[in-house]
Amino acid sequence: PMGYYAPRPQADEDPFDSLEKVPSLSWRDQPIGTVFVCEVLEPAKKLQSRNYTTNKPDYWDDDPTQPKMAAVINVLVQQGPHSVGEKRSIWAQIPSNLFVEIREAQKTAGARLASGGILRLAFVGEVPHTNPKNNPIKQYKAKYTPKIEDDVFSDTTPQAQPARPAQPARPSASPTQ
Repeated sequence: PMGYYAPRPQADEDPFDSLEKVPSLSWRDQPIGTVFVCEVLEPAKKLQSRNYTTNKPDYWDDDPTQPKMAAVINVLVQQGPHSVGEKRSIWAQIPSNLFVEIREAQKTAGARLASGGILRLAFVGEVPHTNPKNNPIKQYKAKYTPKIEDDVFSDTTPQAQPARPAQPARPSASPTQ
């Protein structure tokens, strides 16, 4: 859904004037089996969710002391059925299957989401909602691969080969006296 704001922190900017509108990654009308591959642009942030209809801050049971929170990840879509090459935000409501899957992907990778890492998300199924008026609950799988820093094996630039030591000269087979 459009209308969500994700932070874009800059050291020299006013934090109250640094919100960039980044559309969220949409799974709407996507079939089971859909996969998105995304480059993480910055660490995840915990923000209050917004009501889809009113775009106002959302609360559990309309109780202002119980804000609905989400982990928000700004990404660049590398592969998927739409938005390839575009910035998107992933809103994983806390709690939700998507949130749990991303948390588990971090644990498996042994690293927190960080700039340059690759997050793969797959829509793997649906389960019925307890309230039949609501849509089924989407189920996801996630895999995270952190960026490898300073890995000489990840650099495809040809490197100068070290000089090989000169081979010792073999004595010539000359006849002796």
